[in-house]
Amino acid sequence: MKVNKNPWLLGGALTAIAALSLTACGGSGSNAPAASSSPAAAESSPAAASGGKLTVWVDANREPVLKEAAADFAKQSGVKVDLVIKDFSKIQEDFLRQVPTGKGPDITIGAHDWLGNLVNNGVVQPVELGDKAGEFQDVAVNAMSYEGNTYGVPYATENLALLRNADLVKEAPKTFDDMIAAGEKADTEFPFLVQVSEVGDPFHAYPFQTSFGAPVFGTDESGAYDPADLQIGNEGGIEFAKWLAEEGEEGNLKTSVDGDIAKEKFVSGDSPFFLTGPWNVEAAEDADINLEIDPIPSAGGEDREPAGSYRVPDQLHR
Repeated sequence: MKVNKNPWLLGGALTAIAALSLTACGGSGSNAPAASSSPAAAESSPAAASGGKLTVWVDANREPVLKEAAADFAKQSGVKVDLVIKDFSKIQEDFLRQVPTGKGPDITIGAHDWLGNLVNNGVVQPVELGDKAGEFQDVAVNAMSYEGNTYGVPYATENLALLRNADLVKEAPKTFDDMIAAGEKADTEFPFLVQVSEVGDPFHAYPFQTSFGAPVFGTDESGAYDPADLQIGNEGGIEFAKWLAEEGEEGNLKTSVDGDIAKEKFVSGDSPFFLTGPWNVEAAEDADINLEIDPIPSAGGEDREPAGSYRVPDQLHR
């Protein structure tokens, strides 16, 4: 598999995956250190002194990595770490329901875009990164922050890119039109795949949107989003809307294609291109696709919005 030009950073829709250290207002019954995941802090905490336990919710994809980290933490601090595997799609709902009862976990993985909901429901508290803050990407720390407070310890970032079946198309496309032309020449069922569904999918469409010069918000002098500067309805946004309608009429963007269908059709060789994230790479590798990963080609003529300007899965710790 070949990765071209750091496409995970060029896709225009970034996912900050973080181990969020969030302290909930409820409790699991353990004497866990409040809002800290560092061994030093844990060693001086009641949990360490009493040989306590931390309960951590993880999904199956991240459990192997966190299992090793949990073992190291337990060895250094004396605090046992219990990893509980959960369905990622149900974590936020379960967290909101169980934390107030005291039955939730001490730590959970989760998406940074859950923060507003979690904070407003009073189930998490901020964490201080201290002198470790400089060791993280600014974009990841910003993604895990809400109204000036940081609620997680970032550990990874993910982004969208273009998966290409190199047996069907040899070269990376430079523009959206080039991609469609190459896909049609490959004579497959779909020239290009991206999940759309009946209600649309602004996350996966965002790289194309910003290539028309139409981000959702502008930014201030510090580079942070300015909610007063709404740009999605500018001239570029209008052109993007027209483009969406045209591509829908052409059949290049199908509302009948959801995430599962898009993945299934790509791994079965029914399209040379699939706009998605690293969460679908394993399926393509398992299918023995001759896989290359490319930057998402521009549809509107402009560069896609730089990595970090649109941030999205992370980790929460209560």
